[in-house]
Amino acid sequence: MSKLPAVPNTTRRGFLKGTAGLAAAGLALFGGGRASGQSYGRGTRHRARNVVFMVSDGMSQGCWTMADIARRRQGRRSAWASLYAGGSPMAQMMTHSADSLVTDSAAAGSAWGIGVHINNGSICMHGGKAYEPILMTAQKHGLATGVVSTARITHATPASFYANVESRNDEETIAGQLLDRGVDLMLGGGSRFFSDELLAKHGDVVVVRDARGLASKSGTDGRLLGLFNSSHMSYEADRPESEPDLKTMSMTALENLAARDQGFVLQIESGRVDHGGHANDASANLFDQLAFDDAVEAVTNWARLRGDTLVIVTTDHGTGGPELTLYMDEGNEAFERLLGAKGTATAVAMEAGRGEDRVERMVRGFREKFGIELSDEEHGYLRTVLVQERRGAAFSGLDREGCVIGGVLANHWGVGWVSGNHTAEMVQATAIGPGRELLRPLMDNVDFYRVMMEALGLRAVS
Repeated sequence: MSKLPAVPNTTRRGFLKGTAGLAAAGLALFGGGRASGQSYGRGTRHRARNVVFMVSDGMSQGCWTMADIARRRQGRRSAWASLYAGGSPMAQMMTHSADSLVTDSAAAGSAWGIGVHINNGSICMHGGKAYEPILMTAQKHGLATGVVSTARITHATPASFYANVESRNDEETIAGQLLDRGVDLMLGGGSRFFSDELLAKHGDVVVVRDARGLASKSGTDGRLLGLFNSSHMSYEADRPESEPDLKTMSMTALENLAARDQGFVLQIESGRVDHGGHANDASANLFDQLAFDDAVEAVTNWARLRGDTLVIVTTDHGTGGPELTLYMDEGNEAFERLLGAKGTATAVAMEAGRGEDRVERMVRGFREKFGIELSDEEHGYLRTVLVQERRGAAFSGLDREGCVIGGVLANHWGVGWVSGNHTAEMVQATAIGPGRELLRPLMDNVDFYRVMMEALGLRAVS
């Protein structure tokens, strides 16, 4: 089994000087459990009052590119590209976990949350040891804490900042930890894991369940829990008015936490970019990325006005590997067709149901929502794979329903896919505010724990 070569734990001095050996050497891949290697004391090194860590989960480079092209067709850059144009650092981040070249979100999020490479599937635990997540450290130093996600609030990425479980699938335990550990603000999906009995144990928590409720309680000075869907929140392209968008949740979180006058650490996740990638659903992937970009613009504008907040913008890994792949007029027309989509391919497939007429219903849905007319050959291919259940691809990573549909729609939207899995590609990261200078051109995901801790002047409290 191949490994990336190892380098020693980085000292604070070496880290701040730029971790010169990192680009050449990388970090141990299968050694596991390598901590950040340095504690920080709050006081003389204090840089930022607040940290906002923004994650577009599963954002491949192609997804980033499509979002920027979409914004440029509106006459402006994407918010993320604007950060680069304004001089924000451009970093490439390695994404591997302790036991896999291709990480999952639990291990990737934990790398940020505890500064340790762990195995896929676990959250802030390795070798039977539980590491203190960053929100708990921040809380012990008197800071307010929050998590916002369009996925379930108990899902891997938000959980990696506050929970300790051997398996990311143990979401009932994660829900209990979220409430028991006193996180101040929690907005997202996943209401099915918050039973009436569990909520009754936490009478100090104000619970809201729709956009109107969130607006009415945004100024709550106690703990606030928003649960806007029983599972993940809807894709942005399918989102009902009852669910707040990511920008609204993000700004509500900033307003709420900033009003506490004690400094805060907040994670904001666009969780469903990843799901659109898994499903090879270009409209889901793109429009959720654009919603994330709206949130980035709003949050960074807020932070610039204050000058005391470090905002980090990144992703945990790529998913699906979407890329625009048609030439000239055909490619332009396909992308314009994608931008005009009224919903997601996932929703069309679900609405089509099952049975012999399923593909015919799907074809009608593509026509009505996307303005796409499938050829007889494409129609026949979908029937062969989806109704007759014959194998659709030689590569098992593409031999699943969403990938089959995504492959057909690639002829019309121009977005090709590598697989329905995560990818091992290096990903982008940038930052604004005090502490931004700690980013380097090539970084390991565990280094971002150090960036946050150093920016806040924190050290772990045992």
